[in-house]
Amino acid sequence: PPHLLLIGKGVGDSMEPTIGSHDDVMINLAENDLTRFDGIYALTIEGAGAIKRLAPAGEGMVQVISDNRNHPDPVRKFPRSSIRIIGRAIWSARRH
Repeated sequence: PPHLLLIGKGVGDSMEPTIGSHDDVMINLAENDLTRFDGIYALTIEGAGAIKRLAPAGEGMVQVISDNRNHPDPVRKFPRSSIRIIGRAIWSARRH
């Protein structure tokens, strides 16, 4: 339903080339749990907002992945309890 969709904006280069800074990103708020092995989500990590690729990492841990391999620490693990998933990114549009 439309009331469960949110348009956000990419900030920074950590998710390039998938999502660039200032790209529009549509978030499905109904998908606010890690139910896929791999997906891009809007989330907070210890209160800080981000759009990142997430994957289960076993034993209550989640891999938080930046698609930009030139980014420092492109793959980090966090306890699932420190991550709040806002929703899954289902669409993006490039801004030039």
